Amino acid sequence: MSVLRVRDLTVTTATGRTLLAGVDLDVGAGEQVLVVGPSGSGKSTLLRVLARLEPAPGGTVTGSVELAGEQVLGRDPDEDPPPLDVGWLPQDPAAGACLPIVADDVAFGCENRAWSIDRVEAAIDRALAAVDGLAWRDRDTGTLSAGQAQRVGLAAALAPEPALLLLDEPTALLDPGALRGVQRVVARLRGQHDPPAVLLVEHRLDEWADAGELPTRVVALDGGRVVADGPAERVWRRVGADLARAGAHLPWPVEARLGRSPDGDPPPLAPSVPGSVEPGATLLRATGLAVGHGAPVLTDAEVTVRAGEVVAVVGANGCGKSTLLHTLAGLHAPLAGEVARPAGRPALVLGDAEHQLLGQTVAEELAIGGTPPDVVERTVRALRLDPDASVHRLSGGEQRRLSVATVLQGERAVVLADEPTHGLDRAGVRWAVRTLRAAAEAGRGVLLTTHDLRFVLEVADRVHVVVGGRLRGGGPTREVLAGDLTALAGLPLPAAARVALTGAAA
Repeated sequence: MSVLRVRDLTVTTATGRTLLAGVDLDVGAGEQVLVVGPSGSGKSTLLRVLARLEPAPGGTVTGSVELAGEQVLGRDPDEDPPPLDVGWLPQDPAAGACLPIVADDVAFGCENRAWSIDRVEAAIDRALAAVDGLAWRDRDTGTLSAGQAQRVGLAAALAPEPALLLLDEPTALLDPGALRGVQRVVARLRGQHDPPAVLLVEHRLDEWADAGELPTRVVALDGGRVVADGPAERVWRRVGADLARAGAHLPWPVEARLGRSPDGDPPPLAPSVPGSVEPGATLLRATGLAVGHGAPVLTDAEVTVRAGEVVAVVGANGCGKSTLLHTLAGLHAPLAGEVARPAGRPALVLGDAEHQLLGQTVAEELAIGGTPPDVVERTVRALRLDPDASVHRLSGGEQRRLSVATVLQGERAVVLADEPTHGLDRAGVRWAVRTLRAAAEAGRGVLLTTHDLRFVLEVADRVHVVVGGRLRGGGPTREVLAGDLTALAGLPLPAAARVALTGAAA
């Protein structure tokens, strides 16, 4: 039985840019499908259309989308709405939060279906338990970390038992341990009575493949078109090399098999670990630092950022990584300890890229602060973005690259970057590595947080691990990641990082 039938779906923006072009797609009841492609290929646009959201305000949407036999495009707004049979988790979990209390937010979709109070309460508990979030039932949604908010968003999508579940990068903001939990949730759906069909957009394919939980059917998008659709191995054989050249993430076993191609920038077989650097001048130092909102979540932290190095901080969701960066940047006062900034106040890349964007267009954003026109033009070319494009109509990965580039255009000696690879495809991650390393090589100091341990191995000279509310490690990246701190913090290494560290087969 078909849950979803899409024919000739085409989406264009008000400026004439094509986001989707003639997409055909059929998804059966209970089927799980992985949607892959480089940044800007139309993955999120497809999910937004299926969620019955406006994908391109002022643009056009044509074609046919049938959900459980009901046509959902072009309906008369005066008619009864189509059945509420879609659960959607957006890239930005804050965008999906409707209500201030976690339980109420998870209940929202169930209440829209006019369920009884008892059934709603049971659904709340069941969905939160599935994402290990029962302890947050009465929390204010505004107090959740980004990763916690993402898991609550997944619970809200699951609670009303939809026929079609749309997951747009459901693990992008999760630590590796929490990522495994989401993998188990999605895998368990297959064993349910009357399971939902699932469309999964995901960049962290290394870790999904590592756990053996990737869907066996793959739909590949590039330039808004479906370039392959079928069993995963057949799709990887047919277009894997093309997707890699276009910048898409691939599962590690596929990436490793591709090796080097003679006609493109090949995916590396393992991360290239930065060499040790000679310590430069101290640009930022924190001693005895305690950070948090009221109660400390991280205590006795010692942090030093020196000229010429990239330092990473990793840890589980909610351990205080973002709060640490905000405190070092001067946005929050420390609960204890001192922060010395001999090089002046740091620049900060916010975890949510869209919260940082102030201009209307890409060129306006890059020009903020009086950036010379020639620098703006050079940066636009490097980002491969339309200078006249609205910053709010960019894909999540494009917004992330723009936000990082805007901050790095400045001249502050210290750059603090919160999840700088969130939403980036593999080409975007390689761009982030080159860009942040270049900043360090120019004499700046970079301190970043991330859940991507492969990225840490590629970019960082030193790494701290948050374990039990304390900042540990701080030594050379290879040494720290090869030790036991990541295991203590519940951060399993992805296959590519294990190969780089040990040389063993993935």
